[in-house]
Amino acid sequence: MSFAIFALIFLLVFLALAKYRGLLSVAGAFVLIYGLTTMFLLYGLNSFGADDTFLLMGTDIGRMSFYHLTAAWYAGNIITSLLIIRNYRRYLEVNCKA
Repeated sequence: MSFAIFALIFLLVFLALAKYRGLLSVAGAFVLIYGLTTMFLLYGLNSFGADDTFLLMGTDIGRMSFYHLTAAWYAGNIITSLLIIRNYRRYLEVNCKA
């Protein structure tokens, strides 16, 4: 479980620090980060159909813990999105002065 969390944090930090040269790469980063979170949300909601807990990588997660985890993950996505937009705007300021 800790490796998956580490990989997710690494991905978010990498996306926040990367250079974005075009809107397509910014949109791709947004689709990636929000797509992963939404897939996890849909997976969790589907798993809660029969029981109040589900097994995720060997750990039982309760319904309320799942909601809090998903909300924190979306909050991290928002922060990452703001950093991506800031980096893209800075790139445009530096490279589009003609």
